[in-house]
Amino acid sequence: MDDLDFKYGPVAIGIYRALLWLTLLIAFVSYKFLFYYIPLLLFLGLGLRPFLLKTGIYRIYHSFLSKRDEKINIEMRNGYNKRNAKKVSELEKKREKMRKALQPKDN
Repeated sequence: MDDLDFKYGPVAIGIYRALLWLTLLIAFVSYKFLFYYIPLLLFLGLGLRPFLLKTGIYRIYHSFLSKRDEKINIEMRNGYNKRNAKKVSELEKKREKMRKALQPKDN
């Protein structure tokens, strides 16, 4: 997997921006928390992506999502085939009849 595939989603970006604006409120209300809050923001903004990529957590999460999506797709396909089995078999019969009609006749 390419490292460039890693992107933060819109929810994560929105939360981070809200945390940045919250810095002003924390500075006015309780400046003592800034000593812990600023390093947290720096880690989230600059260090989280490399951490997730180097430890392989992102790869594990991505593979989990891929397997889950594949399982859901198989279940949906099987459900569709069960619901439409009669219609699909009728279509197959029509296709076979058309194939036979298009075959050259041997004399």
